[in-house]
Amino acid sequence: MNDKFSTVLLIEDNEGDVKLIESMIKEEDPRGFRLELAKSLGQGIEYLSSNRADMILLDLSLPDSRGLDTFTVLHASIPSDIPIVVLSGLEDRELAIKAVHAGAQDYLVKGSLDGGLLIRSINYAIERKKAHEEKDVLLKKLAYKEKLASLGKLAGGVAHEINNPLASILSTAELLLDELPYDSPYRESLDMIIKESQRIRDTVKSFIGFAKDRTFDFKRYNINAVVENALNIIGRRKLEGFRVTKKLTEPLTEVKISRFHIEEVFVSIITNGLQSMAPGGELTITTGEDEENVIIKFKDTGEGIDKGNMEKIFEPYFTTRNKKGTGLGLTSSNVIVTQHGGIIKVNSGGRGRGSEFSVYLPKK
Repeated sequence: MNDKFSTVLLIEDNEGDVKLIESMIKEEDPRGFRLELAKSLGQGIEYLSSNRADMILLDLSLPDSRGLDTFTVLHASIPSDIPIVVLSGLEDRELAIKAVHAGAQDYLVKGSLDGGLLIRSINYAIERKKAHEEKDVLLKKLAYKEKLASLGKLAGGVAHEINNPLASILSTAELLLDELPYDSPYRESLDMIIKESQRIRDTVKSFIGFAKDRTFDFKRYNINAVVENALNIIGRRKLEGFRVTKKLTEPLTEVKISRFHIEEVFVSIITNGLQSMAPGGELTITTGEDEENVIIKFKDTGEGIDKGNMEKIFEPYFTTRNKKGTGLGLTSSNVIVTQHGGIIKVNSGGRGRGSEFSVYLPKK
């Protein structure tokens, strides 16, 4: 596993089996893995609520759960991107098939287990999951490109059909307002017409900007400087009343980006975080890197995101708050990052538990 270890969570209550698995891992690949132990299903789920594991070795016979239900409950309780390999004392072909169909990466019989087989199964589970995630990312990027191409064709025609009559409405309302005396009862209605017309105009302008092809100017930058400038763009007044904690890693590999557009992404994510929090809330910005990406994380203590809305937050005009704006900020941000070859990941503990947006930008 090269120079970076993977965390394996073993959920097993039999001390003899625990020692056997520990010894197999140490003998076969002592530097590749770090083994964590949970002695019951409940302990395993609790560990994963606050810790990350790269894969799970799961015994089906535990003090608080037995049989295939053990896998089913765990699989439904943890992030779907963590692969699970089932351990069992039974050489039961039917149970093995059911486990794999339910989502297990492999089914290992303890009595037939050796170090080589165990390590291969762990490695294959992790790599298969990575390959599946990469495929999903590519499919999403392709779908986005196709959607943008369709929107681009639609945007020009729609804008023309709306903007021409809208300009007439707006200019007429403004002329009438200038002619009315200050105490006229019609001024309030004309003010409303003007404000709503301007809002429609801004929405159309934003839609065109979202759908049109962007011109990127790619150069290499230290992402920490881009984060700092995004905060400067937002300004002190909007940040007042909130705690902003910066954990910026130095040195950090420079990434090839279109700085203006990535700053736009950061401003949008930070603004959404601020809007989700009450005064006194904390926004934590962290930068770092792995082998392939520079990673920028924005974590807020705001209202969080319901699980049912996680897949919708990048859809145009989707919002869970009655806030000003066009509803295209996160959608546009996702498109920009995708066009950089990156991805935005979102995590939230649910309503009232804050959110974390992680932007992955490739080093290549």
